[in-house]
Amino acid sequence: ASLIYSLARVIADLIGARLVCLTEGANCVGAWIAGAVPHRGAGGEALEKSGLHVQEMLAKKLKAYVLLNIEPEYDCANSHLSLQAMGKADFVVALSPYKAKGFMYYADVILPIGTFAENEGTYLNFEGRPQSFVAAVKPQAESRPAWKVFRVLGNQFQLEGFNYDTAAQVYNEVYELARAMLAKSGQLGQVLYWPQHLKLPTYPITRITEWPIYAVDSVVRRSIALQEAATNDPVAVYLNQNLADKLGLLQSQNIVKVVQGDTEGYLPVVISARIPDNCVLIHAAREETLEFAETFGPIEIHAR
Repeated sequence: ASLIYSLARVIADLIGARLVCLTEGANCVGAWIAGAVPHRGAGGEALEKSGLHVQEMLAKKLKAYVLLNIEPEYDCANSHLSLQAMGKADFVVALSPYKAKGFMYYADVILPIGTFAENEGTYLNFEGRPQSFVAAVKPQAESRPAWKVFRVLGNQFQLEGFNYDTAAQVYNEVYELARAMLAKSGQLGQVLYWPQHLKLPTYPITRITEWPIYAVDSVVRRSIALQEAATNDPVAVYLNQNLADKLGLLQSQNIVKVVQGDTEGYLPVVISARIPDNCVLIHAAREETLEFAETFGPIEIHAR
């Protein structure tokens, strides 16, 4: 995906066009400007030494993790690796509105935070337009907005820069840093990149993945009504008729053995015309698929 994006930027630059990409989530731009990426600081300042991205954090099996409103086995691209990393860590603290089942296994501390409806803040849309919101209701019991929890933790550890009274103060500081960066450089800038040769993967069978619409976050995953909705596709191996014929699968509902790296499991088959040749679709963020590895990559399907 990053290579396709880079090539699109090169084409746009060569022909004098503007490239506009829709973001993946509601506040990706805000997170980027706030410095929630390994190579940028607050305001978008380039760092001399990059930090670790999520895949690197998990692969390195760090001694400690702080989870902010995330259940790694459901929300990360490699649920198997996520569970391994959390299980082997010496200390895991989870900031979450929910006492998730996974936390009972690997979290040492759960700090209760408010849901989106119990919080205030600001979204930045993909063109950088701020959209502020206020809390609809007060946080339940002893839970607090996440930024307040971090502020208190910063004070307890006697760290500088944690003396905020409102979420607006946090936003205003980041906003001013971003304005200063733009004024200095004219843009936050990226270096154009293109490879001399395209190396396309050639896997016999490739796993592709979707996060089902009612499994994309911790709120909808806990809605009983949404989980029973007719649009919630069953957990299965989805493939087209061509691949089914190659594997000797005569009809849907055959049970197949799925092998991916050092993980394996059994799932029923659903034959679907919307799946590309030599690909299988296995949904992420479902209880039955948490033990599988990469959401995109080589996979083996064995008929029983």
